[in-house]
Amino acid sequence: MTKKEELDLFLLRCDELIDSKYIIANIKIINLLKSIANSETLLAIFKSCLSGFDLEEAKAKYFVSNKYLGGAKGEFVQPEDSKNLLALVFSVLVDIDSGKIELTSFLNNFFYENGSYYESYNSFVKNMIVPFKFTVKALMSGIIGGTVADPKEELDKIEDEPLLNETECEEFKKVRVALKEDKDHMKAKKLVPEKLRDGVLIIDTFFSALDSNDKDAICYAYTAYKYTIRTLLSFKNNQQVIEDLLLSAGILNK
Repeated sequence: MTKKEELDLFLLRCDELIDSKYIIANIKIINLLKSIANSETLLAIFKSCLSGFDLEEAKAKYFVSNKYLGGAKGEFVQPEDSKNLLALVFSVLVDIDSGKIELTSFLNNFFYENGSYYESYNSFVKNMIVPFKFTVKALMSGIIGGTVADPKEELDKIEDEPLLNETECEEFKKVRVALKEDKDHMKAKKLVPEKLRDGVLIIDTFFSALDSNDKDAICYAYTAYKYTIRTLLSFKNNQQVIEDLLLSAGILNK
């Protein structure tokens, strides 16, 4: 299959999981994982995301207690960083498939919705699978379009070859903080769902470009972000701050 066909199959399997009934979710998860296993590019994406990823540490950070619910019930906090999001969701799906995580208990513990498994499952797919789907879609679309480095090709290179110098790494950390602030501001502004979804996707794509260390992809993501953020957050955004940081890092030219 071509990369486009691999992406289309992945998106189809995601939609089947999202639209499925709770009682057949396990089958849909298996099919989704198979679509990943049959794609060298998708496997490379997840291999890259899982590098240095500590699942137990991530579980403690993103599956937290809920002070409003009694007993052992908690809630899921979505990772802001796309790399951690992909690694975490992929790991959870693998553990559900293997039986390490029992889906019913998992939904009841972290996606509890008034005792309804139907509502709990909807919360699970909305907060974990939908962001997972769109983050992978953004990455794969960038790879197909040539704006994001192919992770398979990158993994074939010498792993110790530095892609960014120390200054660039420090500036990127500041860019991530600024992007998170813009994302929080968008959510606080209570935008219409369609605009909020588009804005979050643009920012998450920017995060993914920073994670890829691909300078062309970062420039492309910044351009998309610049014109989007001016529309969504006209008077309160970090566009100029981010531009200055990218100029300092040598990513943008004056």
